[in-house]
Order: sequence, then structure tokens, then C-alpha cells
Amino acid sequence: DGSGTVWVNNESTSEVMAIDAAKLAVLRHTSIAPCDGPSGLAMDAKNRRLFSVCGNNTMAVTDADSGKLLATVPIGAGTDGAGFDPGTGLAFSSNGRDGTLTLVREVNGKYEAVETVPTMRGSRTMTVDPKTHNIYLPAVEYGPAPAGGGRAPAVPDSFMLLGGGK
Repeated sequence: DGSGTVWVNNESTSEVMAIDAAKLAVLRHTSIAPCDGPSGLAMDAKNRRLFSVCGNNTMAVTDADSGKLLATVPIGAGTDGAGFDPGTGLAFSSNGRDGTLTLVREVNGKYEAVETVPTMRGSRTMTVDPKTHNIYLPAVEYGPAPAGGGRAPAVPDSFMLLGGGK
């Protein structure tokens, strides 16, 4: 957060933990239930908001200082990455199972999903460029799933980088 605190999602307990970076000590555990299985985490450092994306198609918005859960916002399935663009005030969730990107912002004091844009199935990792306001997601094309189940293999030489912005 620029002030010596590291914020971490605990996927097993559905909590956000505040850690003192100098002392390597946990300062606080904050439940973000009903958000379950948080993975990606982004922060609006100016307004002290944490955005946790969770396995149950939910983004939890938490006040970093008080630990209070401010909102839960519906997002797509298969999320992993989260991002925040301080220039636009948008928080992002990359949803690999759905092949979508959910855009969340505060509107009239409430956080809500303002847009869902298509990406590609499997695109779960993401980053935001705060200078250009572009979002980047790695992607591959997938072949058919193997007989009897299992994960579909990536098509050779199909890697690409998806990007875009407003």
C-alpha cells in the first residue's frame, strides 16, 4: 500500500490479511464472506479499497483500514486475476472459465459491475497499465478435451496477448 503494509488473500479461510512488511507480522485477519476462495487482489491505494476476486463469482470490496466489507459484486466464473486503474477508478476481474472481463466501479456510493467484455476462455491472468489504461491478458486456443475427461490441451503456437482499453 506504499506505507509498509502488504495485503494478501487467504484462499483457504476467505480472509484478507494485513501484514507489516518490516516486522513480517500479521496485523489483521478480515473475513470477506460471503466471498469464497479469494485469489486475485487489487488495491485502490488513494481511497484505501481492496478488491478481492473469489471462486464463487463474487468480488469483495473491503475498506483497507477498518476491514469492513463494503460490497459484494457479481463477476464471471473462473476468476484468478484482479486489477485496479487509479486513472479511471475501475476495478477488474479476469474470468477465465467464462472468457470475460468484469469492470467494477463505484456509482453513487455503491460498487457495481458496469460492463462485462469478452476475452477468451482460459484468460485468467491480467495486468493493468496505469499510464495507457490498457488491460492485458495472455491467452491460448484450446483443442478438444481428451476422451474420458480432463483438461483440454493448448493448441501449439496459439499463444497471444489480448489487450484493450477505453
